[in-house]
Amino acid sequence: VNIAYARTSGKRYQEGSELSQPIPSTTSLSVSPNLTYTFSRTLNGRFFIDYTRAYAEASDRTTTTLRIGLSAVLSF
Repeated sequence: VNIAYARTSGKRYQEGSELSQPIPSTTSLSVSPNLTYTFSRTLNGRFFIDYTRAYAEASDRTTTTLRIGLSAVLSF
């Protein structure tokens, strides 16, 4: 399982000024469980789920992404 959390923000300064303006923050959370399996020496595969949720303060918008995948490899 991979888990990641990030939050970015900051301050913007006008050239020649000491006054700052806040930069809107962005927050994201990602969870990615991953399962690999081996049925035999010649057949193995992988199942994964990628879930990401991000919030952008500037647009007041939340974006959710869900990816589900299954792969199989047959070696001969």
